Amino acid sequence: MKLHRISALALAVLASGTLARAQSWAIEIHDDGRLELPWHSIMNTDSTATMEGWFRRSGPMSQQMGFTRYQGSAEHKELIVAPDGRLRWLYAGQPWAHNGSCRETGPGVFPDDGQWHHYAFSRHADHNWEVYIDGAVVHSGGPSGCCWVTCNIINAQAPTWISGASGMQLRAFRVSEADRYSGPFEPQAQWTNDADTALLLPFEEGAGDVIFDHGPAGQTGVISGGFTWVDLGAECVAENFCTGAANSSGTGAMLSMGGSSSVATNDFTLTVTGAAVESSGLFVYASDTAEEPFGDGLRCVGTGSLGVYRLSPTLFTDGSGAATRIVDLESGAPAMGSSEIEPGSTWYFQFWYRDLAATGAGFNASDGLKVVFCP
Repeated sequence: MKLHRISALALAVLASGTLARAQSWAIEIHDDGRLELPWHSIMNTDSTATMEGWFRRSGPMSQQMGFTRYQGSAEHKELIVAPDGRLRWLYAGQPWAHNGSCRETGPGVFPDDGQWHHYAFSRHADHNWEVYIDGAVVHSGGPSGCCWVTCNIINAQAPTWISGASGMQLRAFRVSEADRYSGPFEPQAQWTNDADTALLLPFEEGAGDVIFDHGPAGQTGVISGGFTWVDLGAECVAENFCTGAANSSGTGAMLSMGGSSSVATNDFTLTVTGAAVESSGLFVYASDTAEEPFGDGLRCVGTGSLGVYRLSPTLFTDGSGAATRIVDLESGAPAMGSSEIEPGSTWYFQFWYRDLAATGAGFNASDGLKVVFCP
């Protein structure tokens, strides 16, 4: 799948005739709850390390949400989202020199848009680090003296906690013994256990108060206090909107979805039926809707602030006016950019096609299909 942005000029060109298993659960640990895993030496990451997770704001937050491992130990890690949207992090790894760094951003850095966002901290061997949101650097630096929690505390066997607040959800968390990121990157929707993994929590359980670590330690965690399992599969929805106007075949073209809208499963398929027979056309998508005259029909996808994108190359409908496109969400999407289809995002699709047998403008469009993508 190749993605191209369509400008107003491109609309005119079209008119002229040139054309692993999906994760399905997340968890919200309420303000009186926490997830605790026992102490394990593999969590004592060294001078290089990465902490990262997928977070989503689901409402007003009651307190901070995140990962901590520092109670009673000289080995400290923390990755936090605060209620006001500021990011907080802490790291002091072996050797136990006083080089810990407690830092935070200003408020509003974590987006309050109800979408999933990847938050990561990566520490390098030279003790410098970066903090990322969705693969973009939001803060970088290095040690600046000792945090009060990292000084003069012996290395005791401490547990690992994930504590949380109402209004924030977590769908996966990973700690690595390597600095996985050293510049802008494309966050993965799903992780696998590899040689650098220290802790891997995909939250696939979906019920109960026991959590399983898929990393090399194979730990078992227990949730205490308040928590809620969130069924992400129920959020993978598709529904038609707008109207496909009648064409030379006497019908209006309609879109449908095949496979699923899971980014990790990557089997999303678009099909149009009822279009002009044996005619050229292409699938397009946008982040906004519209209902404006377009050829002999309506343009249902809006240009908005991001524009309209096409799924190339041009297709040809068959003798019944049908065409299908497999949309590669993994390798076909650009490394960065506003057109990328990510977990938690909503996009609006339509099929534009030529209809030279019609008596009007000679081109038309299907109805629209709203698709909510999940992990």
